Amino acid sequence: MPNHFDAAEGLFGPESDDESGNPKGESQTQRAVELVSDHASLMEDDHDIWDPTPALVDEVPAIPGLYFPPVRLPEDYAESLVPDILQYFNGDTMNQVMLFGSSSSGLPSFILGLINELSILLEGHLQPSTHQLLFPTTSEDQRYPARQVIFNLYRPGEGISPHIDLVRRFGDGIIVVSLVSGIVMDFLPEEGASSSIPIALWLPPCSILVLEREARYQWKHGIRTTKQDFIQNRNEEGGIDGVWVDRRMRVSCTIRWLLLGAEQLGPS
Repeated sequence: MPNHFDAAEGLFGPESDDESGNPKGESQTQRAVELVSDHASLMEDDHDIWDPTPALVDEVPAIPGLYFPPVRLPEDYAESLVPDILQYFNGDTMNQVMLFGSSSSGLPSFILGLINELSILLEGHLQPSTHQLLFPTTSEDQRYPARQVIFNLYRPGEGISPHIDLVRRFGDGIIVVSLVSGIVMDFLPEEGASSSIPIALWLPPCSILVLEREARYQWKHGIRTTKQDFIQNRNEEGGIDGVWVDRRMRVSCTIRWLLLGAEQLGPS
């Protein structure tokens, strides 16, 4: 299956609906995960290329500028966003939609509402300067002229090549909201990074990821083209091992700042 979209042009991917009818009482991560019993089929994917190190679960990677707060979008609210987002997708092959607008106009009302909800949820979980960068309180505080919002629809098996968002098109401060189901995102250090060790992170549904500074400019991020992810699991003895989980459809909403003139799409 081809990559979700070209590394040069995208941020990263989306999540989608859970139709499994899981019982109440389980966590959102538990409901998004199905254990895989037949590991022989894994070699059909990219597991011979990617080291099978279990992805971090409920742990913040030691990457400066990467924020992965413990707060989540309320489940009912997150579910209400999905139909609004999916209405933009027409046809079986469409997997990405881009919207442009300022903080107060040009974007649909449900996105303006989401930005406001994120501002409230993330207050106290980000450095004050980071919160001000993402959610400026006045036009004078706004560093960049406009926002771009990307909806990505990932079907099981789809991914995105490791990349850094275009530095001549997008500003600092990127928010990624994962909806419907979870997925593993890989972070690969580039020149100037404070570490040389790649990191994989499980993004559960309703989670919020923020990238700025080093995490935005010195680390590539990507999603493997595979139908299963390998994530940390606490075993019966209380230790940590790994389990394979099936992917499901995922929808993501990425919010980032446009540099001046970047709304003119073309060669970058």
